[in-house]
Amino acid sequence: MKKTLFNIVYILFLASVLSTPIGCNKDDNNTSGDPKKIEGKYILTSILSEEATDLNADGSFNREQLSESDCLKINNIELKKDNTFITSTTLVQFDNVANTLSCTETLNISGEWELSAVAEETAVIRLIYNDRDGTEHSIQLYKSGNEITLQEVKDYVSRGEDGLYFYNYGEVLSTFKK
Repeated sequence: MKKTLFNIVYILFLASVLSTPIGCNKDDNNTSGDPKKIEGKYILTSILSEEATDLNADGSFNREQLSESDCLKINNIELKKDNTFITSTTLVQFDNVANTLSCTETLNISGEWELSAVAEETAVIRLIYNDRDGTEHSIQLYKSGNEITLQEVKDYVSRGEDGLYFYNYGEVLSTFKK
């Protein structure tokens, strides 16, 4: 169960794909909308879940998960010129016995990226990394202008009308901006 929960959290992490702040240079801040100009730091600006949630128990249900938890606000990704990437993030987790929410420890992932395709104004970027067990994974991002999006169907934390937290399964769209 603990390994399964870790794997779910690890996969959820990639929905938020994110990087530690590392200084800037003029290339990092290139705001060109050219789909081939991939390198730079992208900050998470939105996580939309298929169903609205009320994680913070304020009585307001939102599809925008950044409005529901401060845990998710630390997320960003850096795509480097040498075709490597580094991410760092925290996610929301819950204790189903105590029915409480908390932030995960910061998760860091690094790996390689490649430009898979460019069609008109959109670039397709593939991130390739190994998990802690050494299993290779890849995820696909889409860059249009200065934004990168990640669309997944996965588990995400939700809260029922009865106040109990649970994992909901559905579409999640994460948006990062340079």
